[in-house]
Amino acid sequence: MVAFDLESNSFFGYPERVCLVQIGIPGQTYIIDPINLEGINPLGDLLRDDSITKVLHAGDYDVRSLDRDWGFRICNLFDTHIAAAFIGLKRLGLAAVLQDVMDITITKEKSIQRQDWARRPLNTESLNYATGDVLYLIELQDVLASKISELGRTSWVNEEFTRQSNIKYSPPDLENAVFRVKGSRELDGQGLAVLKRLLHYRDQKARAADLPPFKVIPDSTLLTISSTTEADLRKVKGLGRFGRQPLLTELKEAINEGLTALPLTRPNRPNAPRLTAAQRTESRERLKILKTWRAGLGYQLQLDPALLWPAVSLERIARNLSSLEDEMESPEVRGWQAAEFGESLGEQVTLMQ
Repeated sequence: MVAFDLESNSFFGYPERVCLVQIGIPGQTYIIDPINLEGINPLGDLLRDDSITKVLHAGDYDVRSLDRDWGFRICNLFDTHIAAAFIGLKRLGLAAVLQDVMDITITKEKSIQRQDWARRPLNTESLNYATGDVLYLIELQDVLASKISELGRTSWVNEEFTRQSNIKYSPPDLENAVFRVKGSRELDGQGLAVLKRLLHYRDQKARAADLPPFKVIPDSTLLTISSTTEADLRKVKGLGRFGRQPLLTELKEAINEGLTALPLTRPNRPNAPRLTAAQRTESRERLKILKTWRAGLGYQLQLDPALLWPAVSLERIARNLSSLEDEMESPEVRGWQAAEFGESLGEQVTLMQ
């Protein structure tokens, strides 16, 4: 068994990269500097070794990052964040879990957590912070695994661990990113076309500068420009150097390219049948009943109801009660959820029919 964590430079670099890897075993912690190594394939061998349990905390990001940078996969992982949720803890940050479960205090300063981990050399304070992330994970795993077993939820968390280990990195989808920008629903088709072109332009500049896109031009600024393309760009807040020459001319060219492009149409939500007003009302009432059922389970088990059945599945059932059987096999519904609560959910659906 080994404890595992990593640090990236997501607030400072674009594309971001893994800048530090921490590995802990009882009595010893190792810090690996991937930036100054020509290759780290032995790390990939360790992570793939199914005979070794890898203990992480909130490892979703770690799994994606390893896949993105090196194509590494983690087999046989134990996520203490997931385990803590399944024993009913409300505070799930590592410092909080260690405090609540083992009465151990560690320091988690945001200023250190969000520093540029690609900078060298790292000072002692930063290295101590990185060490703290894995120092107690194996002890924590032992306590949490015991509590999970006592509650009879080992198979539940094991399925969650497997699902997490199978997560893969998805690169940014610039073609559809325009529809995910907060506030973009207020734009007409031409405004969406302008925003899409500006997102592409910003991405190019972000890569050239090795800066996260939000540090180049904020989304809110791009949205303002897309909704008022005739505005004086020199007066638009948030543009910084892009409001001055020579970048101002480039920005105007990008806007004009968006204005001459075909207007965009927001895609319909897939697999969402159109409902009449009466059907929508009925669906909302059904969803309330289903969420009340789920909340009751959560109260009974002293768990966050969201752990017990996916909201998106309940929404589909509320729209179409006959979809219950299909939902038992849907990708969002876990096997343990269907086995533990499928019959009870079926009874709720029957009462609504």
